[in-house]
Amino acid sequence: MVLPLRTRLALWYALISMVTVLLVGGISTALSLQALENQFDNRLGDQADAISDAYNDPLKALSKPKIPSEAGVQVLNDTGKVIASSGALEFVSGPLTSDELTLQGKSYRLAQREWKRNGRTLGTIWVALSEDPLISERQTLLVTVTAGAIFSAIITFVLGVVMGRINLIPLEKAAKHANSLTPEQQVLIPYEGHRDEVYQLVSAINGLLERTWAQQAFEKQFVGQVAHELGAPLTSLRGYAERLQEQRPEADLQKMIGIARDLQFTAHDLIQYARGRTEMELVLHFVPAVELQQKLERLAEGITYKGNWANTYLVADIDRLAQALRNLFTNARRVVGVNGHIECELCSENGQVVFYTRDNGPGIAPEHLPHLFEPFYSGSGSYGLGLSVARKVAEQHGGQLTVRNLPEGGAEFALRIPDAEDDLELDDTELTDDSPA
Repeated sequence: MVLPLRTRLALWYALISMVTVLLVGGISTALSLQALENQFDNRLGDQADAISDAYNDPLKALSKPKIPSEAGVQVLNDTGKVIASSGALEFVSGPLTSDELTLQGKSYRLAQREWKRNGRTLGTIWVALSEDPLISERQTLLVTVTAGAIFSAIITFVLGVVMGRINLIPLEKAAKHANSLTPEQQVLIPYEGHRDEVYQLVSAINGLLERTWAQQAFEKQFVGQVAHELGAPLTSLRGYAERLQEQRPEADLQKMIGIARDLQFTAHDLIQYARGRTEMELVLHFVPAVELQQKLERLAEGITYKGNWANTYLVADIDRLAQALRNLFTNARRVVGVNGHIECELCSENGQVVFYTRDNGPGIAPEHLPHLFEPFYSGSGSYGLGLSVARKVAEQHGGQLTVRNLPEGGAEFALRIPDAEDDLELDDTELTDDSPA
């Protein structure tokens, strides 16, 4: 059986309270007992001195010394023979030899003094004083400390349970509300308590719920966009396939191949974007930029290349970088059409390699610029998923992707990555000299 949290906390507090009382009470009791011992010894000594003075002083010896009822006196001569006994020591027949005595169930503590007369030692005087008051005080102190420790533990436990119950009511309400929620409900867990650690816990859970809802919304949007991105090309493929069954024109066949290739790249972008949200990793190589140009020429047609591609070297994942630039080309082609102009210029600026992709289209509407790189952003002039993947690739390379409208018209994308000379200063284990297959 698992005890509730408030009960376990109350038990711990009760145990701490008991140990504290026992510790403090034990120290106080020890000091008090020591004081009582000293007080008793002083009293016994004073009693012994008074009685011995009465025996030693001839004038005082004429009258019997006053002996308290809890005390006793035994007088021995110089030969050790008992010559007088009084008080509690009347029942002791032999001479005393110890500082402690138990008589008729009572404990006595004894003090010894010399019996002198006119400078001559006549014998020994023993004075006994009962320890019963001291024992009673000692027992009272011990019982008081023990009872106090037990009582404080009980009070602490009861108060702990009651206060824990009161303070945990908001948490219990929040837990009941959370248990009543269904997966379809997007309602935060209310908490009416103080802004303490429990409030922080409930706030953290609410934050987790909000992130979960955002992820669910993204997944729904992702599925919808996938259906949209794949549906249109598949419809076109179906139409061309039906026409091929009748005429088999060469133009339709080339369009089918192009649409299939675009569909393949779209699927690749979707997969890459999903990976980019989790575990996208790069495999860096040291390669000449001309290899990237050759790969791009196979992936996209009608692109004009400028810059010194043959003498520029890159430290990059050549496949990922080609994918990012190909996405820029594809989006530009959608805007400028088949007869539009697209160019890619390679430059070295401030320790970076920059790929400028320019087109002669109408440019990008100002309202679209802030959202251009958002995944699945859809509106007039939409640039879709490809730009989001391209920016992710640039950031993974330690660079960035920016866009602006050219004064003469058209748009310019700038994809920047660190220069190869700077990257070569990294650990050699991060690089390979082999070109990608």
